[in-house]
Amino acid sequence: MMQRIRTQRPMPTAIEGDRLRRESIRYTALFFVVFGLIFALLGVFVYQTVSSNIFQAVDEQLSVSSLDGPVNISSSTYAIGAPDAEAVTGDESTASNISLSESISATIESNPQTIFLTRSSDGTPNDTYGIYASYPEFIENLPFDSNVLNTPYLVEQDGHHYRAINYQLEGGESGASYMQAIANVDSEIAILDQFTAMLVAGLVVALAISAGASYLLSRMTLRPIADAWAKQTEFVQNASHELRTPLTVIRTTQELLLDDPHACIVDKFEDITLTIEEAERLSRLTESLLVLTATDAGHLDLETSNVDLRELCTEIVSAYGDIALMQEKTLALDECGDATVRGDRDKLRQLLAILLDNALKYTGEGDAVRLSVASQGSEAVVTVKDTGIGIDEGDLERVFDRFYRADTARSRETGGSGLGLPIAKGIAEAHGGTIRLENVEPRGIAAVVRLPNKRG
Repeated sequence: MMQRIRTQRPMPTAIEGDRLRRESIRYTALFFVVFGLIFALLGVFVYQTVSSNIFQAVDEQLSVSSLDGPVNISSSTYAIGAPDAEAVTGDESTASNISLSESISATIESNPQTIFLTRSSDGTPNDTYGIYASYPEFIENLPFDSNVLNTPYLVEQDGHHYRAINYQLEGGESGASYMQAIANVDSEIAILDQFTAMLVAGLVVALAISAGASYLLSRMTLRPIADAWAKQTEFVQNASHELRTPLTVIRTTQELLLDDPHACIVDKFEDITLTIEEAERLSRLTESLLVLTATDAGHLDLETSNVDLRELCTEIVSAYGDIALMQEKTLALDECGDATVRGDRDKLRQLLAILLDNALKYTGEGDAVRLSVASQGSEAVVTVKDTGIGIDEGDLERVFDRFYRADTARSRETGGSGLGLPIAKGIAEAHGGTIRLENVEPRGIAAVVRLPNKRG
């Protein structure tokens, strides 16, 4: 009795396994580098944003509008508090001094830690101005660059951090040429350092997570590649087997014919017939491979027209009726509904022929094969059902794999090359449909084809 058994997919060779491992490592490293760059850029952006915002209030307090450019000042400018009546004389110099004095006073009131340090033209400190009478000497030793004007910057002195802005002055009676606005930002720096530590720790954790994610992504990326690789290996092995057998038969037969060159054709009739049959088998196999190649590339040419599936099924059952009768099997067409599809009639006939041929191949004497057509909503459903030996549930997922045949040791008793169902699937999908096989009770298998239905 014929049985369908599961064939094993060839295992990857050691070379293929090493290559896949190398590719996995390469993809893992690539994904990790990409994640690392993304997190690094994000960290820099966040740090710059926080750093800018944390000093924004201090910078606004140090930005004295009256000192945005060179300003004429006098010694009365440096008096902290409201100007006295004598200072208000009404001329431009006095007005400028009053405005500058008010700006400095307002700045110190808003931030008592603000200090104004006047410097001579060579940068030497002249005096300091603020709410306190005196300041530590190191204040006067703060770094100063006369080329950096009207721009906030960060300086450090004796373990303390300051935010500073340099302004240029003109006409000061005390000989001052520059004024340096300074504010202590130790608390802001402490906050920024704490945030930086948290940011670095977060980035380290993110990188650790990205390492694991990179590995998983590389596995997910390579899984379809590995499957395709295994299928390619299986395809090459199976194609080599299918091609080698008829070629061996043809070569052996021809060599036997050469051993007796004077023999008559009638004496070698069987050998010549065998050679022709194997050559035809090679031709069919080649044509099947070309059809599958065109299907994969999406280049399966379809000459579309409105196809009446009931009429087509009646025609195909009539054509295979004598074959079924000779095999002592029953082939019948169930009552069919109206179903019209837009497709290639010859290709659809080939699909039905493959299914009927497959059903007759795996049924024995006394078994039945029945074909039916139905219209279900927007789909036309064609079903080829037999009472044959069925297929193991585990094999149902692979019946559409190329060269896959669930028969014993590729027995020629059942014939075929294992390309019929893959071709049928390609034809169904080219028409926008689907095909699947399912076991039926109490025994047998049903091939169900669903195609877009076109009424009328």
